[in-house]
Amino acid sequence: MPDNATLGTAVERNMFKVYVQSLNNVFDNFEKGLKQHILKQKALGRTGKDIFKELIADKKNGRGLYKELIGKVEKSVDESLFTQFQLAGNSYKATDTKLYKWQLDPIAEHCDSCLFQDSRGELPINQFPIPGTQPTNGETNCNEYCKCQLVIGESNA
Repeated sequence: MPDNATLGTAVERNMFKVYVQSLNNVFDNFEKGLKQHILKQKALGRTGKDIFKELIADKKNGRGLYKELIGKVEKSVDESLFTQFQLAGNSYKATDTKLYKWQLDPIAEHCDSCLFQDSRGELPINQFPIPGTQPTNGETNCNEYCKCQLVIGESNA
């Protein structure tokens, strides 16, 4: 039976492989979508120069296919990080006696469940939802796009 450190390293390595494969899929789909977009634009009678200018402008302004790409990459990163967070957190949750508080991101829009969590004050970690990882523990409505975080409460000082 491997020790916890060896097991943890194996889990992290496998999670990284899943994460890389997910990103590869995102970029493969982007490439296919880009090719389809160019073919469609040519079929509509646009010149290669006009299509290229439009794509450059879209990239510069984060629009169109590039906006979709950024969203899909962010989603892939978020899903991977939340899974990693949950795996890392499982080992200390049972013995953690600290109190935590839900901290709202200062610039994000907040869903009703994040506002509720913020209003609850300091609580043990197992009484908070970890976005994207604990659907049975009151997951937030913003799901994996949550920008809020758990922080150690002030009463632990």
